[in-house]
Amino acid sequence: MNRRTCLYVAPLLLLGLSSCALFQRQIHPRWTEGTVKCNSESVLYDVIHLSLENASYPVGMGANSGARQIVSGWFRSGAPFKGKGYRQRATVEYTPVANAGTRGEFSIRVRVQREINESFRPLDPRYADWKEAEDNPQDGERVLQYIRSFLADGNFKVGPKGAKRFQ
Repeated sequence: MNRRTCLYVAPLLLLGLSSCALFQRQIHPRWTEGTVKCNSESVLYDVIHLSLENASYPVGMGANSGARQIVSGWFRSGAPFKGKGYRQRATVEYTPVANAGTRGEFSIRVRVQREINESFRPLDPRYADWKEAEDNPQDGERVLQYIRSFLADGNFKVGPKGAKRFQ
């Protein structure tokens, strides 16, 4: 092979390798995990549903109590600049902890997927061009904290210990 042929073939090889899937940016899911105590699985399902709604994630067809998974709808945040608007979707999975001594304990995983609008008309949803971005674990922690807060023990005692109200 002569020099000219190498000069013509080398850029073509580099161009072909750059489109290979090995060089594409990979988005790895980032789950936020925790455990909660709840006596009933149906109560936990309702608490997760309510927590997602409080965190502004619409829950609709993606809720399946049989699969122990709730996938919310998209929460959209528009911005007038290209690449600044985004949308997020939360996925919550829960499984009972398989320990005989911990009845009513559940393991919960929360993932918040994020996509960025790369359209030149970002405020018009008809022209949206959504590109996958890194997950948002901070928002996943916020959803998990809502779940923990709803399931917190409500026995609060105010005042000094042993204080009698009426004597």
